[in-house]
Amino acid sequence: MLITEQMYTLSNLTLQYLHTLPNGTEITTEETMRQACATQDVPVYADWDLYKWHELHYLVLQRAPRQGLMLDDSKYAEQEVGLPHHIPYVVKYKKPSP
Repeated sequence: MLITEQMYTLSNLTLQYLHTLPNGTEITTEETMRQACATQDVPVYADWDLYKWHELHYLVLQRAPRQGLMLDDSKYAEQEVGLPHHIPYVVKYKKPSP
């Protein structure tokens, strides 16, 4: 996956927003991004195609562990419930290593 500067910036905003949520919050990537970008000067994403949503979703999932987050979507494992960026995950904070 070729990560554009825009996607990297949006994933940063999304991850920063996830850090503001209480442990155990259930949310989707799209909901998170809409909240994170509500007060930011960012490009309009309403006309995004599925590729861009998938790119952002998987970039956030890939970067979350390095940011101290676990995004647990196991509740929906092996189910066909929708597009990846619409499937809720539970935000969990990783415990620091001793």
